[in-house]
Amino acid sequence: MKPRVVVHEIKCEHQYWHATEAGEKPFEVRIGDRGYQRGDWLKLVCTRDGYYSMKDRLPNGDAKFLMREITYVLPGGQYGIEAGYVVLGLAEITEHLISLVDEPKKSGVK
Repeated sequence: MKPRVVVHEIKCEHQYWHATEAGEKPFEVRIGDRGYQRGDWLKLVCTRDGYYSMKDRLPNGDAKFLMREITYVLPGGQYGIEAGYVVLGLAEITEHLISLVDEPKKSGVK
């Protein structure tokens, strides 16, 4: 049996999405309302002004997305981070690793 992971599908504005794709931004700042945990995955869906854009589509029409693993969760209320927020450390997930896990348990888009 393959291991099962939790995938949090979240919208990510295009300028931040592209910085994450390029490896310049290995973190996310989010409201801590989903119980993010080390080892969970993020599916970062590229958006513009909060909406899926035709500019950010794959050739088949699907929205562009990145998969990242949460490697660290820094809760707010300390170090100048507002209470209720989290800073998530991220690492790339390879296609090979994605193929090794069972159908991910999804957490909806917010």
